[in-house]
Amino acid sequence: YAVGGGYFSLTVNGTGFTPASQILFNGANVFTIYLSPTLLWANIFPTSVATVGTFQISVTNPSPGGGSSVTVSFPVVGAPSFPANGIISGVTFDPTQLPSAAGIGSMFGVNLAPSTVFASTIPLPTTLGGVSISINGILAPLFFVSQGQINFQFPWELVGLTQLNVTITD
Repeated sequence: YAVGGGYFSLTVNGTGFTPASQILFNGANVFTIYLSPTLLWANIFPTSVATVGTFQISVTNPSPGGGSSVTVSFPVVGAPSFPANGIISGVTFDPTQLPSAAGIGSMFGVNLAPSTVFASTIPLPTTLGGVSISINGILAPLFFVSQGQINFQFPWELVGLTQLNVTITD
């Protein structure tokens, strides 16, 4: 999850949950919906994850026989970002050269993706590991995503352009 990402649903799997079980997010009770003895759900507000860090998730069950679960870490990273010269040709890696139409592009930055994922199908997907990039409103096919790098096929529709508007969605 990245700071500024908005609301998100949190599903907790476990055992022995009751309708009175309570999810704690970083030590604070959150409105918890009991779905089954093995499943709880909560909606986490953006204000609960407004800073970068590692947050803790646990569940408490009421007495008798209740108690606290083990604690699980939940990392919150900064929003994706890359410098103005962060998109280059993935073939030459020349920082002064944009990718050619339908060529391979590389984007370098921070917090670009939550994990490292390689494309395993053809045609290439436009969403990979939950990440997509849009260049001037056109989704780019993705080869690879990671926290610090994304490799993509530069859309042929952008041939000849020297200014790009890039949006990363994760």
